[in-house]
Amino acid sequence: SSCCAMGCPRRMAPEPSSAGHWPSKLCGVGQFPGSSPHVAPSDLAASPYFTVAECSGIQLTPVIDASNCIWICGAFRNWFRGVIKLDFSGIEVLRISIKDQIVATPAISCGAVFFAIDFGLAAAYSVDTGEKLWTRKYAPASGNDAWSMAANQGVVIVAGKSKETMPWNDSVYGLAAATGDVVWHFQSTLLIFFTPSIVDSALIFSDMTGTLTSLRVADGVASWQDKARVGCRSTGQAVAVKSLSMIFVTANRPGKRDWNAPYGGQ
Repeated sequence: SSCCAMGCPRRMAPEPSSAGHWPSKLCGVGQFPGSSPHVAPSDLAASPYFTVAECSGIQLTPVIDASNCIWICGAFRNWFRGVIKLDFSGIEVLRISIKDQIVATPAISCGAVFFAIDFGLAAAYSVDTGEKLWTRKYAPASGNDAWSMAANQGVVIVAGKSKETMPWNDSVYGLAAATGDVVWHFQSTLLIFFTPSIVDSALIFSDMTGTLTSLRVADGVASWQDKARVGCRSTGQAVAVKSLSMIFVTANRPGKRDWNAPYGGQ
C-alpha cells in the first residue's frame, strides 16, 4: 500500500472492474477479497469519524461505491436485515430494510443493489432511491451462511437448492439484472461457501470438493471443469487473477491421524 496526501493508507490498484465487491464472511467475492476501486477518504491517525451503533453482530460487511458512499450490510445472523448507505462523513443517505433473512453478501451493479433472501428469493433495489425494482423466486430454497453473490454484464449470480429439502446449496443460477428472471441454471454439488469470480465472459467458482468450474456468464454453459481428487475437501473459494491469467484454489487431501491429545491419545 502507499499513502495519499492526507496520510491515509491507499491499497494497491485492484484488477479493473465495473463495481466494488462486498467481502463475505470468508473474505472472497468477485476477483478480489472484498474490495472497491473507490475510496472514502478519512484520516486514520485521527479518531473514528462516525460509529454505526445499531448494526452489530457477525457478517456485517461494507463496500464503497463510485460516489464514495459507504454501504453497510447486515447478512445472515445479524439482527439488522438490510443495508445502510452513508456518505463518507457518516451521514445516512439511504436505508433499505429486508423483512426476511439475507442469506448472502449482496452485489451492486447496473444502478441496483441485489439481495439473496431466505426461501430461494432474490430482490433488486435502486441504489439512488431505495425503491424495490423486483423480487423473484429463483430456486426452491437457498442455504445461508457465508456465500456471496456477483453481478456483471447484466447477469446476477446466485446459489440455491435444487430441492427444498436439500441441506445446502447445490446449484448456480444466472438471473437477468433488469427483471430477476432466471436466465440459466447449472447443477453443481456442495456449495456452502460459494464465492463466484467473473473474469471477462467467464464465471469461475469452486465447490467444497475442490472441483473448479468455468461457465459462460451469458448462458451458464460450462467451458471447462477441473475435477477434484477423490476425498478432497475445500472451503469452496477460488481466486482469479486476471493479470496473471491464473486461478488459485486449495483443497485438503485426506490425512491420517498422528495424535488426538488431549482426547485420550498420545
